[in-house]
Amino acid sequence: MKIEILIHIIIASLLSSIVRIFNGMKNGCFYAKGNNYPTPLLDKYIKNLHYIETPLWYSQFGSLFFTIFAIFRAINYNTDFVSIIIQIIATLLIVICSSDIASYWFQGYINHGSNLPF
Repeated sequence: MKIEILIHIIIASLLSSIVRIFNGMKNGCFYAKGNNYPTPLLDKYIKNLHYIETPLWYSQFGSLFFTIFAIFRAINYNTDFVSIIIQIIATLLIVICSSDIASYWFQGYINHGSNLPF
């Protein structure tokens, strides 16, 4: 039990570290955009930030998934297949809903920056 939960926490921590790396890349793109000096490590991402955003979101919500799943496993540790599936489904619902809660404002600010209605 303890080793399984520790593995989930380690995976969540690694994914959180990856989120931080992608945020650094994104910040580097904002600082480099419009400058005249070469940025070969960032050129691909400056041209299209989605190359950073997509794996960043996967890492962020993957980290949240493993954190919540570790909590569910710690609260109600059970090796029954059906119980584990229920915990996975409950974790997925929480993670998906946490993203959905922010979706209106997330897209609204993107639209605003693109000169579209909020």
